[in-house]
Parts: sequence; structure tokens; C-alpha cells
Amino acid sequence: MNQARALGISCLLVALYFSLVSCTGERKTWMKSWCTASTMTGSDGKQQRYETRLVDIRMEDCEVILQRVGKVEVRTASGTRIIPGLITVQEPQLIPPKTLFCLHYERCEIKRFVHYDLESGKTTEAIIPDDLDPYLGPPSLSPSAKKIAYIAFDREGGAGYRVRSYPRLQLVKASPMRPVHGGDVPWGEPEWLSEQTVRFDSENLAEEADKREWNRVELGP
Repeated sequence: MNQARALGISCLLVALYFSLVSCTGERKTWMKSWCTASTMTGSDGKQQRYETRLVDIRMEDCEVILQRVGKVEVRTASGTRIIPGLITVQEPQLIPPKTLFCLHYERCEIKRFVHYDLESGKTTEAIIPDDLDPYLGPPSLSPSAKKIAYIAFDREGGAGYRVRSYPRLQLVKASPMRPVHGGDVPWGEPEWLSEQTVRFDSENLAEEADKREWNRVELGP
């Protein structure tokens, strides 16, 4: 999987470049575009629009590749701020009420999830599971922020979906490892259709039956 991981990192960097250049789908420089936006209701019952982007971008030499990393800046009607102590490689998720979720990058490694309360400024962290390689397939938090979905990979090149509780990371549902036929990496981020239903990227799976299963995974009550 080392070669696939290196390719995945390279593809991720390309995707990040284009997201930084044109996050809103418009032809504008990344410094003027806000990549993630959401209107959320806080504990006071008031709605507020949050927008995020990566700033202070730099390249770090991580052996086989140069890794693009940046800080997370948040904008609201009252102003902008940079989340202290947080360096990441991907655009964060914004999840109501006023939650920001992303991967914490440190010294060429991604080992922690970061859950940041936009209202209180409190940060909580969780260790990334051993079977998750964010460079090959990014994780996605559920709408309630109580589950996390991702694709796991093995040394033989197989792939299987995983859903865990968050932040305790207890296994909720998992598929057997399935054969893949190559294709692009990194794999797409899981898409939550509801709190109990998630769709996984199945384009690279070898079997049509597996693709149908992955297209809609029901987690039950």
C-alpha cells in the first residue's frame, strides 16, 4: 500500500490546490474565497453564518512528497479569527450546532481528529483509528457529530467501509475487505444522507454487488 499511499498523497495535494484556488466554484484566488459555509443556531437560539478557509499555507518536506498545510480561519458577521494551535491538510466540516471538525496535522503525520466548539472555543481530540489512512480516504462526521465514517485499506489493496461512534470510536458497522480495480486515490469522502444512512465512494470497487451495497448503508436505529 506504500505506492498507493504516495499516489494518494499526490492526488490529495492536487485536489487541495484546486480547492484553494477556487473553493466557491468561481474564478478567484484562494485568498478571497471561503471554502466551507454553514448557517447554524447556537445555544442562545440565534442563527449565525460561519465560513472557513485555510490560510498561512506552507509546504513541508515529508520525505517522498511536499505536504501543503495551513491554519483554519473562521469568519462570522462579527469578524474573523484563526483557530489556535490547529494545522490541517483538508477543509474542515461545519456541523450544527457550531461545531468544526477536521484532521490535526503535526510533523508530517495525521494522528488526531479535532472537534472545535465555535461558540465556546473548546477543543476536544480523538485518536485516529489504526485502520484509517486519511491520505487514501478522508473521514466524514455524521450530522449529529456522534458517528464517523471512512474507508479502511489493507496491505493486499482491499477496501472496506467503517462506521464508528465519535469520539469513543467504538465500531458501529463494518464491511469485509473488498477487491478493488485500482482507479483514482484518494477515495471520496463518505456522504451522510441522514444520521442513520451513509453513502461510501464505490467507484474503485471491482464487484457491482459491492458497489450497490456501498451506495446506501443503513445503520439501523
